[in-house]
Amino acid sequence: MVKGTNFISALYHSKNVSLPVGVHLVVKLNYHTEPKIGKPKRKALFTKNLYCLLLLAQALQNSLRFRYILVDIWFVSTENITRHELDKHCTAE
Repeated sequence: MVKGTNFISALYHSKNVSLPVGVHLVVKLNYHTEPKIGKPKRKALFTKNLYCLLLLAQALQNSLRFRYILVDIWFVSTENITRHELDKHCTAE
């Protein structure tokens, strides 16, 4: 059964043009039982936070030039990005 598609993407925006530069599909293959409710839940192998950092690392490895990072606070915090010393301005919305 498919419950939905989870993915995280990186979008590069410059001069009124936006281009997708990376996508990670979030695959939830592991099942565990939630202790409070006793129901089985699906769990991803990696966190969305890690997927976001991998997209940023890939953009840097591909020599993509950017100064700012705008992230959704649902996926990653600005503290986590600055902790990884990416040397970019970061804001979370």
